[in-house]
Amino acid sequence: MTTATRPSVVDRPTARVVVALVAFLAVAGLFLAVRRGPLLLGVIAAFLVGTFAVRLHRAARREALAHDGTGWERWRFVAIVGGSGVALVLVWWLGPDVDGLGFFGLALVYVGVGLGLDRLRAAPDPPEQTWLLVLGAAVGVAVVCVVGAALGAVWLVVPGAVAAVVGVPLGLSLVSELATRELEGREPRLAPAVAVVGAVVLIGALVIVWLAGVGAVVVAALAVVALAVGAGVVTRSTLDVVVVVVGAALVLTLTQRSAPEPAVVQPAPGDRVVAAIGDSYMSGEGAEVFFAGTNRAGVDECRRAPTAYPVLFARLRAAGAPDRVAFLACSGAVASDVLEDQATGLAGWVADDDLDVALVLVSAGGNDAGFGAIGRACLAPADCSRLEAAYLDHLAAVGAELDRAYRRAREILGDVAIAVVPYPVPLAPASCPGSTLGDAEHRFLHDFTVALNDTIAASAATAGFAVVDTMPTALADTELRICDGEPAAVGVNFLAANTVVGTLEQSANPLAWWHNSLHPNARGHEAMHDALVAWWESDPDLRPDPVAAAADIDAGATAGAPCVGADDLARCASDWAVRETARFLLRVGVLVVAVVGGAWAVALGVAVTWRRWLVEPAP
Repeated sequence: MTTATRPSVVDRPTARVVVALVAFLAVAGLFLAVRRGPLLLGVIAAFLVGTFAVRLHRAARREALAHDGTGWERWRFVAIVGGSGVALVLVWWLGPDVDGLGFFGLALVYVGVGLGLDRLRAAPDPPEQTWLLVLGAAVGVAVVCVVGAALGAVWLVVPGAVAAVVGVPLGLSLVSELATRELEGREPRLAPAVAVVGAVVLIGALVIVWLAGVGAVVVAALAVVALAVGAGVVTRSTLDVVVVVVGAALVLTLTQRSAPEPAVVQPAPGDRVVAAIGDSYMSGEGAEVFFAGTNRAGVDECRRAPTAYPVLFARLRAAGAPDRVAFLACSGAVASDVLEDQATGLAGWVADDDLDVALVLVSAGGNDAGFGAIGRACLAPADCSRLEAAYLDHLAAVGAELDRAYRRAREILGDVAIAVVPYPVPLAPASCPGSTLGDAEHRFLHDFTVALNDTIAASAATAGFAVVDTMPTALADTELRICDGEPAAVGVNFLAANTVVGTLEQSANPLAWWHNSLHPNARGHEAMHDALVAWWESDPDLRPDPVAAAADIDAGATAGAPCVGADDLARCASDWAVRETARFLLRVGVLVVAVVGGAWAVALGVAVTWRRWLVEPAP
């Protein structure tokens, strides 16, 4: 008589999964080693990550679904993959910041969750009520959080996003198994009918979204994403592996390629130079390549580019211009940074190397005015022109800050010639198909930039500084503003993805990808260079401009306007954008349900039909 024995933790099936896991981690290490190297090696490494991720998924899935035991024997293969991911994430979170541990740990957790769903969906007698409750609870939490955020509790956006992005797909995946089994037991023609009805609902909802003014490109992207998510939750597929591979490929594609600093930005002792101190519009943010070491996450994110107009000014040498630039401009700088840190650094550089400074170019005020926060608010599904009164009202404080900064700059730099560079207006006053902003938002951003330039010019004239008055129209004169031409040909990025140099976790963080948005690209900086040259050649004596008129604020227009007088305008604008986004979601809730439900029905009907007629054909 023989007795059954408990399988060993290190039996052959377990060994196969462990070997597949080790192989995946090995190629992950290879990817980390070569991702900043030659592109061909990176592509090969990304392909290997995908190959071994598929191999790991298949090995664990086969063993998990083939085992009929209970408890640990049934779930050990899922636990090996997901548990390994959790361990890597904990080591990354609590221990040293080792490149890639967090990214590939989360990837393994994601794959482990997918394997767990497969294991649940393979159960011969699924708990229907429990699975429906999971989906209902996720939807309920998401709706409650959206309502709360719309009423002002903006902190609810985080749990709401988790419920919508994690909980709803998990619940929908489980319910999809119930629907699939139901359809497979019905009339064969029912599944295609479900797909057709889903397609009609999806197309109808998308048409309504398009008629509401959303661009065709955005509508098409929404359709693709909805169908992809629908296919992922309906089918027992390797979509989780695809997501991991796509993430690695995106990081590889967006990996920042650095350029060495040329001699033009490395003045030697005694050189005659033009100095550039300022913010991102001067440093060159918006370019595809930055100087080595100036785009390192958490270390140096000044993002100085070889295509920046001060570099072009020195390299191309206008008549009588210096052929070297003391390049200190830094992305994100506010007026106090520009005129304290950068001006002090320039003064020390001049003293140490005995530089002959022909001209100091100063670009500041945009970050003090909150232009970045405005851009983020305008990308939300709400009319950001409602913030116009608040931001125009704030310009008085910006002017006062610039007055203090300019006085300090003169104290630090002495009698050197200083010219203030206003901002080129980045977009046309009317919208177009290449922009997701409406006409009112275009007019607001256009007029606000003009008003900001007036404030900058007034403070510069009060300080006795020259003003590069050709710069505000640099992009308009060349028809390079957003909506002046085709999106691929304008001189300003609307949305541009570009990563930062750092660990894989830093490079893979989508929140760090969009810093190049709403900034001049290489074409834009060429136009800005030409505007600077035109000013230089027309005003060789660098005479100060007359005092410009600051923007007039209509006190009546500020009544009831959001964020007027707010102590922290950027935070107020961010909270306003969250509230308005939540209210937008409540208004279009039926359309959201129609898009998601239609895409899910299409995927469900197609999957059942495919399995019935192609995967499992009748004998």
